[in-house]
Amino acid sequence: MPSEDGAPAAAARPRTRRPHWEPVDMITEPHGEALYSVAFSPLARSSAGHAVLATCGGPSVRVYATTPAKTRLLQAYLDEDASEAYYAVGWTYNADGRGSHWVLVGGRKGILRVIDVTNRGGVAALAGHGEAINDVAVHPSDPALVLTASRDESLRLWNTRSRSCVAIFGGEGGHRGDVLYCAWDTFGNRFLSTGHDNSVKVWGVDGLEGAVEASHKAADDAAAAEGELAGGKGKGPAGEGEKDGTAAAAGDRQRKRRSSSVAGGGSAPMEGVETANTNGRTMAGALPTAGGGGGGGGGRGGDGGDGGGVPSTAPLRLPVMEQFPLFSSRRIHRHYVDCAAFIGDLILSKSNDERLVLWRPGTVASSMPPDSLSAGVTGDTGAAAATGGGTPDLSSAKDNYWALREYSLAPCDMVWFVRFGVDADAELVAVGTIAGTVEVFDVDTGGDDGTGSALGPAGAGPYQTLRAKDCNNVVRQCAFSPDRTTLVAVTDTCALYRWEETPRAEAS
Repeated sequence: MPSEDGAPAAAARPRTRRPHWEPVDMITEPHGEALYSVAFSPLARSSAGHAVLATCGGPSVRVYATTPAKTRLLQAYLDEDASEAYYAVGWTYNADGRGSHWVLVGGRKGILRVIDVTNRGGVAALAGHGEAINDVAVHPSDPALVLTASRDESLRLWNTRSRSCVAIFGGEGGHRGDVLYCAWDTFGNRFLSTGHDNSVKVWGVDGLEGAVEASHKAADDAAAAEGELAGGKGKGPAGEGEKDGTAAAAGDRQRKRRSSSVAGGGSAPMEGVETANTNGRTMAGALPTAGGGGGGGGGRGGDGGDGGGVPSTAPLRLPVMEQFPLFSSRRIHRHYVDCAAFIGDLILSKSNDERLVLWRPGTVASSMPPDSLSAGVTGDTGAAAATGGGTPDLSSAKDNYWALREYSLAPCDMVWFVRFGVDADAELVAVGTIAGTVEVFDVDTGGDDGTGSALGPAGAGPYQTLRAKDCNNVVRQCAFSPDRTTLVAVTDTCALYRWEETPRAEAS
């Protein structure tokens, strides 16, 4: 079995609340395109047990292992269409329990591509968006469900098992411009979206159980039919027995999928991953477009989709249309909102108005308990300290939200599509800057005030600003490893930078 060079993964160190970070290394990818996205797999490990991450930029997707000595390239994939440009990358695994880890990428062509990095091949190319895909997000408990946010002003929910679109979110109550980002809550009952229209929206999926179940049933039926064709063609009792066994196996896979979670499935190491530079590996032919349509729509100046693909494994079924979110506001930020995340029941959102805002949706000022207020939050409508780009009304019956805290970001000169990273426990946030630095914030205790209070002051700054040699261009996205010992960032200069948590005392 091929394996990577380097020492086995070290034992976990005791965690500190506000760790100090030191630079480890950097890698410049040879394709020369800006790297827009980076993501760690929550489950996949290299053969030596190290955390695994993926980057995307231009037509290239690369997979790395964070070995102690250096960040090592494991795999590289190149789209056959040189005009493709990937903007978002994510991870999931084969929901049918076959132990395969999948990378999800989307970009200019508006096609969601699924790559099996365990078996090193294409799984699917899902077309449907009319413009570029800006972000992907995997459901926290059903690894087959993937959300995509697009320039076509909509979001789509896909089932990677049946290769089908389950639902489309947009229309009368949807975004009026590019949808830039999407993220699930902890339990997968809601997700948020942000966009060019300065808005943050929260959508519910409770009414989609039937459509999701139907999409899974289509995949189970297709798997049973495939098994029947492969081994159940014989006449008489033997043939019937094979058919029944295939159907039973499909039912077992479905039951396992329903009872599994991200924490409990697909956690095997990435067997067979090689350290050789596979730059020549192409995704040509391996990733047909499900449904056989073009549908790419050109994205950001591109042409249509792949076209000429193979049909989906599921019967043709129209997706559910959801036009109205549970919550929507354009008053939290003044400009494009390019990133957001659930922090428990709260939401942390970022805009190029140079502010992070922690806020609660769906709660008016009068319903907030007095002990939840702080120096930066007041019960008087519209009263707040004007920091960063300025604070909108903090208590608004019309928008129905309550702002709790602000964090001041470095000047960005209106540069957007800069996305933060949040650690698995939602305690730390890392945000890149246009100057090539990374600012790390403590969500609960604010910035340098050191008070440790439940709600810090408005305009709190980072507790540490990270710098690396020759890193002086826009940092597009940051990501923490699942155990929070590693922090990485990708830049416009096609570079991947890495920092490691040090065992020294907490930063102050």
